[in-house]
Amino acid sequence: MCKLDKIDSIKFAVPFWTTVIVYFIGLGFGLKSGDLDVVWMIIYIVIFFGLLFSFLLIWENKVLCSHCPYYAIEEDSTLKCYANFGFKKVWKYDPSPMNTSHKIQFLIGLFGAFAIVPAIELYLIQQYLIMALYLTAVAIWLISMHYWGCSKCPNFGCPFNVVLKSTRDDYLRRNPVMRKAWEESGYKLNDVED
Repeated sequence: MCKLDKIDSIKFAVPFWTTVIVYFIGLGFGLKSGDLDVVWMIIYIVIFFGLLFSFLLIWENKVLCSHCPYYAIEEDSTLKCYANFGFKKVWKYDPSPMNTSHKIQFLIGLFGAFAIVPAIELYLIQQYLIMALYLTAVAIWLISMHYWGCSKCPNFGCPFNVVLKSTRDDYLRRNPVMRKAWEESGYKLNDVED
């Protein structure tokens, strides 16, 4: 994924937006059954999108995106990556790998905003089947990302990244800024002539 590809974006977006649709179906059933009223539905939606977008636009932007080579493209003030295309770059590019704190923050933010809070909301309105479908859709999205995105993503420090070390090393050999930052963080390339 060294270059932006619409197919990669579609593979990311379809499972992601499927989870959002399942969430709204659950709210609709809750409203129809009387376990949710319009005011609480609006509150739940504000909480869901408030957490999701504050995570995606600010928190994830700092702890994950700012370490990605896509973030280094200086000609533009917005991201040009397959997952967060068009989001504003609000932090300075950091070519070093994510540290442990950033990885933990990313996982807490992702699972909190995207899985735990919506599941709790669906549970509170007694939409147990939809909650199970929602969590299944989240799992499918994560699994699809593992095979379609995380296996070829250049943000090697991400806790989900599964790019082979040999591929990562080849990439770092061609990216001297990132290589220097990674080696200064303790990363060792395999012994191959440069």
